[in-house]
Amino acid sequence: MDKKRTVILFGAGAVIPWGGPSTSELTELVTGKSSTYCCLDSEISVTAHIYKTLKQNKYTNEHINFETIINVIEELILHYAQFEPQDEIPSINSVFFQPKYFKEYSNFSIRNGGEKRHGYKLDIPLNKEYVYSLSAYNHETPEQLYFMNLLRDIIAGINSRVMKYAYHPTDKPENEIVNTNFQKWIKDLVEENNLIRMYTLNYDRIFKILTEKINIPIFEGFECGAELPYSNIDPDVRRIVEDQNSYTHYNLHGSSFWEVLAHDEDSQLFNPYITLSDGTILKSSVEDPSILQMDKGKNILLTNIITGYQKTQKSFVTPFRQMQAAFDKDCLVADEIWIVGYSLGDAHINTSIKTALKYNPKMKLILIDPAYDGVDNYNKKLVPKLIYIIPEIVNNERTDPIYSKDGKKCIYFNGKLTVITSGFDEFLADPF
Repeated sequence: MDKKRTVILFGAGAVIPWGGPSTSELTELVTGKSSTYCCLDSEISVTAHIYKTLKQNKYTNEHINFETIINVIEELILHYAQFEPQDEIPSINSVFFQPKYFKEYSNFSIRNGGEKRHGYKLDIPLNKEYVYSLSAYNHETPEQLYFMNLLRDIIAGINSRVMKYAYHPTDKPENEIVNTNFQKWIKDLVEENNLIRMYTLNYDRIFKILTEKINIPIFEGFECGAELPYSNIDPDVRRIVEDQNSYTHYNLHGSSFWEVLAHDEDSQLFNPYITLSDGTILKSSVEDPSILQMDKGKNILLTNIITGYQKTQKSFVTPFRQMQAAFDKDCLVADEIWIVGYSLGDAHINTSIKTALKYNPKMKLILIDPAYDGVDNYNKKLVPKLIYIIPEIVNNERTDPIYSKDGKKCIYFNGKLTVITSGFDEFLADPF
């Protein structure tokens, strides 16, 4: 194709103008008070106890966020899961290590007299019926099932927060100006003969919807327009892999509008898969846990969104895997990669960018992030981050930075890297 191939990667900072949550807000949400998941001998929530324990072990606020908390829970699921569930062989982790806070986190009991039968449920907290308890259909241990319940409910809380800004965003009066500015920016790029390939690390469909509203069809991995379907839609996996010439919007870390179904729709055998839904998933509709082993003996709970530090393992599940492959390929052939509000914190995403810098000499990188505003922030934040995370950038010709008159745009490395130190809404109001 003779079109200019433009990859746009959206991070958390990109959706703040639409009311998207900050990392600190989600951390407060995850570590808040809980009448269900509290420590055995105190009223502190399990997640707050995890946060406190990390702080006591030299973790700073810079190191602890909601993903750190979720990672601890996922590690506990892995610890308590069995290596071979049917043979009741314990996990390798539990053979050699024992958790320090077993007693504090044991505030649960097995329902109906404590008998561990097929399909048993837990009372959470101890001896108090929890109506949303998952059922143990796949030889889960009680401890594993407890932390799976906790993780499932945390994900439900994050989904609920995402829905507050992502459900019908084009109808909200407070979004009217930024909606219009985004649509104008995308329309201008298309009219300038850009093939737009959008990818997001957020859990919404906002940019897909806004682009569809100006009559630019966007493929999101599922055959669906701006309006959500009334029934679940399976991903078009072959098109994700093969179609390189459509305008796209792929959710690399999943979506609040996706749903995990535990059983094959034809055979009803346990075979978890993901569909696009109407976005009204409630805890009461998620009764069967979807446990997978992507690595031998390491159990993960498959959810509709990927967070925590198991992103690489979970990204091997369809359609995460195919969308990641599409991103990898798009970076290799892109003329430009725009990175909006992403702090370069995910190694599997950075690898695609690093590879493109090394093997795609024509590609130019454009960062939009107010965190790098000013010479000091450039020297203290951006340069060390780039050298540490994507050292390939320094293989290009080093030149003095060229600043725009207002100081909001800087060009480095002989045009290979452009940094725009504006918020996304500020940029959209007056794109350079």
